[in-house]
Amino acid sequence: YYVKWGDGTEKEIIFNDGYPSRTLTKGKKYRIKIKGKIWRYGDDEIVNSNIYLTEVIKLGATNLSGAFYGATNLVKVPKRLPKGVYDLSGMFFECTNFNYPINNWDTSQVTNMSAMFAFASNFNQPLDKWNTSQVTNMSAMFYSASNFNQPLDKWNTSQVTDMSGMFASASNFNQPLNKWNVENVESIDSIFWLATNFNQPLNDWNTSKMTNMRSIFAGAIYFNHPLDKWDTSQATDMYSIFWKAHSFNQNINNWNVSNVSNFSYALYQAYSFNQPLNNWNVSNISDFSFAFCKAISFNQPLNNWTLSPSSPTSLGIKMPYMFYGASSFNQPLNNWNMSNVNIINNLFENATSFNQPLNNWNVSNIRTMNNLFKNATSFNQPLHLWNLSNNQSSAVDDNSDIDDNNILPLITTVPKINNMLDYCGMSQYNYQLTLVGWHNNFINLEKPSISFDAVGLAYNSSFSDVSAAHNFFNPTGDIDINFQN
Repeated sequence: YYVKWGDGTEKEIIFNDGYPSRTLTKGKKYRIKIKGKIWRYGDDEIVNSNIYLTEVIKLGATNLSGAFYGATNLVKVPKRLPKGVYDLSGMFFECTNFNYPINNWDTSQVTNMSAMFAFASNFNQPLDKWNTSQVTNMSAMFYSASNFNQPLDKWNTSQVTDMSGMFASASNFNQPLNKWNVENVESIDSIFWLATNFNQPLNDWNTSKMTNMRSIFAGAIYFNHPLDKWDTSQATDMYSIFWKAHSFNQNINNWNVSNVSNFSYALYQAYSFNQPLNNWNVSNISDFSFAFCKAISFNQPLNNWTLSPSSPTSLGIKMPYMFYGASSFNQPLNNWNMSNVNIINNLFENATSFNQPLNNWNVSNIRTMNNLFKNATSFNQPLHLWNLSNNQSSAVDDNSDIDDNNILPLITTVPKINNMLDYCGMSQYNYQLTLVGWHNNFINLEKPSISFDAVGLAYNSSFSDVSAAHNFFNPTGDIDINFQN
């Protein structure tokens, strides 16, 4: 093909010539013409390649993927698309000044619109006339298109399989989508992530093929509409599905979560949520990390939950920070089968209302219990039936993100219980009972390398069994009533 640079020069470009370039005088406007046979115009790999592009008069290629990538000064494009265009992915990516009407474009052959307006922060033009009947990929289409708020309810989405991140960070978007046909969509991962204004009904969506439901409403702080009609039977991942969805409080107790393996951060800081979940089949879930962390209103029974008796993963079930700061939660959990759980650090930390028996828990496989009841100021239950002598622990930093990568080889024969009882509400009687009960499991066993804090708790060393148990574990921060007297 040939390139006319607009300064009187022309160059023929052949296959091996690489990317054509020319230095032009700064401050002038040039009309550059490309003529010949090309199948694609655009490149999303060359940084600043379009920074000086202000207007496109005519287009001829059928693949316009990344056509105007990073064209921050682009303000005008053709009123018509070339016939047969099938790929518009990333076309206006980071075109931060673009806001030209393109509603009359013929998009009837387009199959890919992924990231088309991503980071096009000024764009807010109608698109309701577009024919989207062939589109299969709309992922990240309006990602961070922070000004966009136009009706799209007439779009034909029947062929779309991927809507992940479609309106993520589209902070102004709030339009009806309930009539969309999403029966072929498999992933809506992060579709409304940080879509802070979005609050529209979606209950009529056919979600029967959706496997990835990660972060759907994460940070959608105003969303609060029923979702009880959703078919979640194929969903495998609900990581942070309602993370910081501060307003959401709808009944989803009929959801089928039997195939879900990841429920971590699911209701993290879902401040308003307080709905039943007791009908859920959670037997396949292996990660509950931060699930109800700071869900300050939640106080619903979970005693019907049956944890997997056999490991869904080789690393067992994780529950760190599950009820951290869930200040209203106070429900029975004593019948949970904990035999396959291995991480529960910070589980009830700052859960200031929690005070339920847990003595039936089988903690034999738990590796770390650090900060388990720290600042759980109402907790006053004995734990003397817990057998710590069979536990194994790994060097997991209790302040780090819990994932499979920071589980180190087993190095001790007891769990990490640092700060486990700090400032909890355990009475002197229950604390002594717990110490003695734990100690009894280590009789005739070598003294383990174990230490923990029990700041704010009291014991009386005048009782010989209490004194022996305390000397064995040597907790710090507690108060010897006998010594004070």
